[in-house]
Amino acid sequence: MSAVQHRQTSSDLADAAASASAPLLKFRLVIAYDGTNYEGWQVQKTGLGVQQRVEEALRKLFPSAGRVHGSSRTDTGVHALGMVAHFEILAADFKMSVRKLSLALNACLPPDIRVLAASRARAGFHARFDAKGKQYRYLLWNHAAMNPLLRTQAWHVPLPLDVHAMRRAAEMFVGRHDFKSFAGTRNYQMESTVRTVTRCVLRRSGRLFTFIIEGDGFLYKMCRGIVGTLVQVGQGKFHPDDLRAILAAKDRRSAGMTAPAHGLVLWKVFYSTITCAFYWTLPWPTSRSMKLRTARLELISATLEIVVADLHRREQLPALLKANIAQGWPPPLMDVRAMEWLERSLSADPSPGGWSAWYWILRRTRTLIGISGFKSKPVNGVVELGYSLVPQFHRRGLATEAVGSMSRWAFANGAELVFAETLPELVASQRVLLKNGFRLVGAGSEPGVVRFECSRHSFRRTSPDSATEL
Repeated sequence: MSAVQHRQTSSDLADAAASASAPLLKFRLVIAYDGTNYEGWQVQKTGLGVQQRVEEALRKLFPSAGRVHGSSRTDTGVHALGMVAHFEILAADFKMSVRKLSLALNACLPPDIRVLAASRARAGFHARFDAKGKQYRYLLWNHAAMNPLLRTQAWHVPLPLDVHAMRRAAEMFVGRHDFKSFAGTRNYQMESTVRTVTRCVLRRSGRLFTFIIEGDGFLYKMCRGIVGTLVQVGQGKFHPDDLRAILAAKDRRSAGMTAPAHGLVLWKVFYSTITCAFYWTLPWPTSRSMKLRTARLELISATLEIVVADLHRREQLPALLKANIAQGWPPPLMDVRAMEWLERSLSADPSPGGWSAWYWILRRTRTLIGISGFKSKPVNGVVELGYSLVPQFHRRGLATEAVGSMSRWAFANGAELVFAETLPELVASQRVLLKNGFRLVGAGSEPGVVRFECSRHSFRRTSPDSATEL
């Protein structure tokens, strides 16, 4: 059925209202749900779909409510944070403010489904057929023991994974390809299995891996096929270069496993080129990078433009930093949650005065190799420092140099105590701290981490290196 035909026949209510000249109102919803107890989004004959629960809630409020149309047909067990849907009702039925619509719906919905936003929509809007792209995220917990808090939201992979190989392989998916090798079979014939993936990256925050996949559309189980194959690359069952042949084969048997459904989240849906690229079309708040120079490094403080490029459009990063990007970027310990927080923070305050992330550029080759950052401005003189370095640049003293420069800058700008938290097994990271005058003080703020501290006085006594602010 074509989009035009669907629009003509999608709602009996619309036909009836049109014939009776009754005015209709159309609304757009953004819906989040835990898919654990549902057989996907759509109404099902054999089980319960999220769509069914939303329609039931609407009919409690508006007797004329008909079908709710979603932007995507998520599978059994898949979650959503950004499912977009639309519905129509008779104008005479709507007697509340739009602001109260989401509150009223949530009062009628089970706790594992929530309407995050509700707004009026133009008459011709269609949640599915107007969508220009989608972003999915897949969560994976990589540790011998599963995190019980994530047991229904993340795939547990207990064996070690080669993150560098997985990131290399992920780059192969970007572009316009035939993704038949990564899609499940359905009981209907697809017109085309060609799709465009605009982003496929792996972020790591400790034991939690997040795969971010963005594109103009996705085949049945395509995201899960991509993630399953990337995990098997990380296990050494495939080489990153094998991905070219697997794509060319157009045969599902040539690729890796299908990852479990419960790790997948429909994160957001895009509706125009402006919406898809809203960060890159808005005028940037004025903010100038600060720079520090050490014997071998140049440290550049992050601006909102730089952080957004790093998170969402990495191809723009070299021009912004005037540097090449090291193979293996981002570093394994780069905390994506902290970077996403930093993105929000810089949006609210574009000029944090250096109390944010700093990118490390190896001056000799103009190569981006590492990142460090303060979690916030000092509170009562105390500030937290974090850092990570691309593995191929380990064992050269570069992290010691960068952390020393960052600590010196912090003390020169009002900090009295700098602390860092790390895992006990990261011995090299601990050596970096010890060389800069930090000392182990005990357990950190989260289970399984340890805390190191350095005061202004102890840093002055132990750190001989110097840095120049540019």
